[in-house]
Amino acid sequence: MLAITVVYCLGAPAMIRAFMDSTEIVDYGTRFLRVMSLSFVFLCTDFLTVGVFQALGMGRNALLFAICRKLVLEIPLLVLLNRLYPLYGLPFAQLITEVFLSCMGVLMLRRIFRNEGPR
Repeated sequence: MLAITVVYCLGAPAMIRAFMDSTEIVDYGTRFLRVMSLSFVFLCTDFLTVGVFQALGMGRNALLFAICRKLVLEIPLLVLLNRLYPLYGLPFAQLITEVFLSCMGVLMLRRIFRNEGPR
């Protein structure tokens, strides 16, 4: 995902230009895509955390993590950031949500793996 993030960040103008040739749209789309792609690496950690919860039979934790992503963090951040930064609220809300959940996921996984170590 890190490689994909780099490709999206570097290739954003060409990707946007493939669909629209307006300079203004390419500028907006490039900034939007670059911010949005920064969340890809963190998204992997979130999915890994949910997968571990499910594999260990911790379905309630997986559900709470998913609810936390959309309802508790991302939607309120979308509303707030869209008012503060019109047009760019979406990618920044996603990035902030993924970074926060990624940190929480790492902490939760550390706790799980410490408790589930060799016996």
